[in-house]
Parts: sequence; structure tokens; C-alpha cells
Amino acid sequence: MEASFSSEILRACRSHAKKNYSVESCGLILDYKPEAFFPMQNYLNSSDGFELDPKVILLKNKMKAIFHSHPFSIAYPSGEDMVKSKALGVPYLIYSCIHDNFIYFNLKKCIPMKA
Repeated sequence: MEASFSSEILRACRSHAKKNYSVESCGLILDYKPEAFFPMQNYLNSSDGFELDPKVILLKNKMKAIFHSHPFSIAYPSGEDMVKSKALGVPYLIYSCIHDNFIYFNLKKCIPMKA
């Protein structure tokens, strides 16, 4: 499951993370033509975890990735991130606010993304 993301999508994700710097921001990247980013509310409103509206599961077959930020840590999936991503069968795109970089977790390995 390799992926690339347009510079517009990565800019939108970064912007959403910076606007919500004190919490893990989150959203969906949908596999449309062109791909689309939809910012979402973090229901946990936490700096060390996120939860999307449970209804987003209805869009699972359209998801290219679930985006979330790590405001105060590296762009690497936590153990919980890996478990949730694998359980959903949806990759994660993670952005580190402190290092200004992205990692794509494709359900098996982490791949740095050029922003």
C-alpha cells in the first residue's frame, strides 16, 4: 500500500494542524479524483490522542488515509495508532508540528512523505 499525496493535500493537512496546534488535529483524505482533504473535529480534544466521529466508518471504502497530527512529538505512529489503523484497514498520515514532517503508515511500515 504505497501512496503519494498532492502538495495541496499536504499543505491543507499542515495548515489544519497548525490552526489546532494545542490538540491532535485530524481529518480524512478521500480517494476522489482529485483527492480531497476533509478536516474533522477531534472528539477527544486532546494533545495526545484523537477520535473521529464514529459515522466516518461509512466512508471507509473511499478513504485513502486518516490524517492526524502529533503536536508535541515525532511523526511516528504510536502503538494505539498502529492498532486502530490496522483494525480499520485504513492507512494513517501523521504530521509532526514540532518537526514539520509527515509519515505515512501503510498498515505495515512507515514511509516519510515529502512536503
